[in-house]
Amino acid sequence: MTPDINVVGVVLARQGSKGVPGKNLARVGNRTLLAQAIITAKCAKTLNRVILSTDSEEMAHLGQNAGAEVPFLRPKYLAQDNTHTPEVIEHAVSFLEKRDGEKIDIVVTLLETSGARNLG
Repeated sequence: MTPDINVVGVVLARQGSKGVPGKNLARVGNRTLLAQAIITAKCAKTLNRVILSTDSEEMAHLGQNAGAEVPFLRPKYLAQDNTHTPEVIEHAVSFLEKRDGEKIDIVVTLLETSGARNLG
């Protein structure tokens, strides 16, 4: 963790994939892609916290079990096929800064579908 700089990892996982239905919950080895992303992020020494941005109650529950904070469910308008990542990140940062009263300096985006990660 970096005490002077607030670095937040945001895992993005929405339900409703049309290309590969249920891909966020697909297993690679003994973990879902979602859990793999969260566990990897939790291992990173430079992240102060790991947030899951999702519109799914199921993924929110699984994300919390894997160690992520899930302070909100993403609004439906930010969970569409044509939603762009910067909008989702802006929503998460705005929500956290307003709720917690702390400025976020750096956001690291973690896409759960990038499954090949080294857990060290």
